[in-house]
Amino acid sequence: MGRLETLAFRATFTLVCLTALYVLGRTAYWLLDGAWVWIRPWATVLASSALLAGALAALRGRTWGVLLVAAAATSFAGAHACGIAPAWFVAVAAIGWLAVATTLRPLLRLDATALVVAVLVTLTLGTAAALLAGPGLVLLRGY
Repeated sequence: MGRLETLAFRATFTLVCLTALYVLGRTAYWLLDGAWVWIRPWATVLASSALLAGALAALRGRTWGVLLVAAAATSFAGAHACGIAPAWFVAVAAIGWLAVATTLRPLLRLDATALVVAVLVTLTLGTAAALLAGPGLVLLRGY
């Protein structure tokens, strides 16, 4: 990915890290409140952990970290669209995609075709994760 040591890059991915930690904190509250038997909080833990890991990798200059942030952000938006998550998940998704947007121009200059394919695959994986967590939960519960 090269060095994207701009202030906007570092600031937005640091904001993604803080957002992921906030979501993990909220989820820990749900789990301590007795929701540990449900699958939904664990899906949130997985998505926010992926968001945090991707942001930390992106801050270290790894391209796959940017794509992992994009997939996790898409799954947050998709979870809300499926009706299994609160509205503030859309804000988490917007923060994740804002960070990804800071890297699109340099990556587009590097290899446009690879970037388009990677973003499409990332969007597909994020949407699939949200769909598996949404309607998949309904199928597991049997109603």
